[in-house]
Amino acid sequence: AQLAWIALLLPLVLLLWRAGVRRYSAMGA
Repeated sequence: AQLAWIALLLPLVLLLWRAGVRRYSAMGA
């Protein structure tokens, strides 16, 4: 069950992380 959750959440987390990095680098760095 947990593996299924991870498989579902991982792509979402990667997308959110990418968007966050983009936003952060666009803000100041």
